[in-house]
Amino acid sequence: MTKGEKWQDINRLKVAETIRKEMPQLEFVIWDLEPFAKGFHNWRKNMVFVECEELAVDILTQKLSFIFKSVGFYTGTMKKIKMREFNTGAINASIIVLARKDFKDTVEDKESNARIPCLEERVTDLLAYSLRNTIPMPVAEAANAISYVLSTNAASITKMHRYATRKYVDWLFKIILYQMANRGEIGGLDPRFTKAGERYLHAIKEVENRE
Repeated sequence: MTKGEKWQDINRLKVAETIRKEMPQLEFVIWDLEPFAKGFHNWRKNMVFVECEELAVDILTQKLSFIFKSVGFYTGTMKKIKMREFNTGAINASIIVLARKDFKDTVEDKESNARIPCLEERVTDLLAYSLRNTIPMPVAEAANAISYVLSTNAASITKMHRYATRKYVDWLFKIILYQMANRGEIGGLDPRFTKAGERYLHAIKEVENRE
């Protein structure tokens, strides 16, 4: 069974359909790891992110937990996420339900018939969540997703950097850019990005050497 086939069991399409049946009046955005699948090296489990008004987070999570039994659930806000112990069996995927204040800067996803954040926002959020250790994904795999998106020219570097700055992960984003440039995977970068990335990486290595 391929990664793509495995992810068909739990993906944003099925979760979106379930939400519309269980809470038809709820406004939400939804996304998963499918666009980044080819960039992961060892990651094999899908994650579905659902963002809705804060008052609906808990009740929606409970309703979804009754239906998706082999899923690990996480809830919270963009800044703080915690694991919920709804299902104790084997975990094949994760559903993360987060509070969202507004639905600006989202677009209509025709495939899921739901709102979806822009690609730059999604992949940067993935990096920020993994860095804070609030989702069960190594930082290295989230960085792989960033590299993949940038190598395919699917995202705007300027837009992604702006969002990374808002999420306080711009330093790591610049390190990724620097490493990609060194490997010849990306060109035409503003030298300020690569120079800053080199400085941040050097500083991290200095700290590691002291320890």
